[in-house]
Amino acid sequence: MKSGQPIVSVDVCIISFDAIDTIEDCIQSVALVPGASIVLREHSRSLLTLKRATQVAARTNIPIRTSHDASNPGFATGMNSLAAASTADWLYFLNPDAAVLQWPFVQKSPPAGSIIGAVQTTSSGQAVRAWGRRYRVRDEIARSWLRRAPRPRRGRGFVGGAGLLIERDLFEQLGGFDPAFFLFYEDIDLCVRATAARASVAVDDGLTIRHDTGTSTRKNWGATLHTSYQSGRHFHAKHGHWVRGYDLYVMVDAAGRCAVDLVRQHSTRSKAYAALATVAARNLVVGSKTR
Repeated sequence: MKSGQPIVSVDVCIISFDAIDTIEDCIQSVALVPGASIVLREHSRSLLTLKRATQVAARTNIPIRTSHDASNPGFATGMNSLAAASTADWLYFLNPDAAVLQWPFVQKSPPAGSIIGAVQTTSSGQAVRAWGRRYRVRDEIARSWLRRAPRPRRGRGFVGGAGLLIERDLFEQLGGFDPAFFLFYEDIDLCVRATAARASVAVDDGLTIRHDTGTSTRKNWGATLHTSYQSGRHFHAKHGHWVRGYDLYVMVDAAGRCAVDLVRQHSTRSKAYAALATVAARNLVVGSKTR
């Protein structure tokens, strides 16, 4: 390798839905990734994010390719499209509300045939534990109610998709993201399938990002909660987990959050959680009648 050449080529894949407020920091941060190109796909009707991203990339001398699909086919489908057009050694899936803080693969290559997750913090420095070892319904409850999120161990587990690095050949071998996930759980599902295929899934402490979780999804709490719930049901059913247990958990959790938001006078969020609790309760009842 000649001096100054990157060790590997990386396509930083970004799906935006009108992420105009955060895209500049995201694009600028990619300058920390040697050999990186940006592939950005916009899923809203607006072209402002693409325009802003192109301007920022030009100022920082980062190659960028953009595309636009206002039909909004979902995160998984969009990322699969970006990956299919890539010829890079590695794919780095990065949220538009995230920014690279540290990149460890300057003097060393990422481990071949692996998925590597980032250490995440919010802009206020709060740690985001975007990882785990298993994701059954009981594990989801432990994460939500008991704040238990153990790191992947011995290459087995899952990492969050807000800053997920994967060898492109491995992504293709796994069939990419499951397009049945519109948003949420697609990263966990990918890691579970990678683990089953005996690929390594790990967190690298040298790979760090800033990620203020839910920046875009908070714009519409109702749709966000419903999408997350439906993705959760698909994930647990796909992997043979107790779906009615998931319905019960979501019903209780949403009802509790609804009550808390009522006290705090967050009426919009309270109504969204109330609607979610109702849907989960309905599914629970329907499921019990069909047994």
